Amino acid sequence: MPKICAYCGNPADTLDHVLPKGLYPPSKRKNNPTLLTVPACKNCNMSFSDDEEHFRNVITCAGKNTQSVTELFFNKVHPSFAEGKSLRHFRQLIDLMEDDETEERKIIYPMNDRKFVRILTKIFQGLGYYHFNQNIPNEIITIEVLPYELPPEIFGEARWYEHEPEIFRYLYEVYKINNDYESFWIVEIHQTRRFVGRIKMLEEMKFERNNCVDLSY
Repeated sequence: MPKICAYCGNPADTLDHVLPKGLYPPSKRKNNPTLLTVPACKNCNMSFSDDEEHFRNVITCAGKNTQSVTELFFNKVHPSFAEGKSLRHFRQLIDLMEDDETEERKIIYPMNDRKFVRILTKIFQGLGYYHFNQNIPNEIITIEVLPYELPPEIFGEARWYEHEPEIFRYLYEVYKINNDYESFWIVEIHQTRRFVGRIKMLEEMKFERNNCVDLSY
């Protein structure tokens, strides 16, 4: 059966990295980590390239520092601002910065940025395709920043899927709510950038309905 694009549903003729390769610092890339990929058409794959660079810049600058974030910033992000083609990305990053309540520093609200949200949505689409074998339309995905760390016990027996320590991991669970099914996700990038998402499950998606957590009234 021909593969379909994880993002638009058209025939796929290439592979796309669910988490953009640019988010892996050089020390991780040289170890040839196993990167999560899904089928994609060339049009979708190529259309993400510019926004993925912007996404990398925002992810790196919007959040707490880690060893991987520091390496990525000084080896990739900062040098790219000196290149003529990336000055536009530098200006876009500056435009996102706002004064915080004390006005002593600048803060970035990534969910206010269209390009950032587009790539974050693409990551959730890729994960949905990878687990449910069906392309995920934008309109059935809801995503927000997770502003605080949840206690470990809240996840119960949920499994964390890790794709390179310190860079990318996620968990999900599918719930039955009356006659509908929804999957809930937590995606963690660079250990401290966490996002929570919900995907409405479609009839054609492949998942074990008998194993879903029943939250019906």
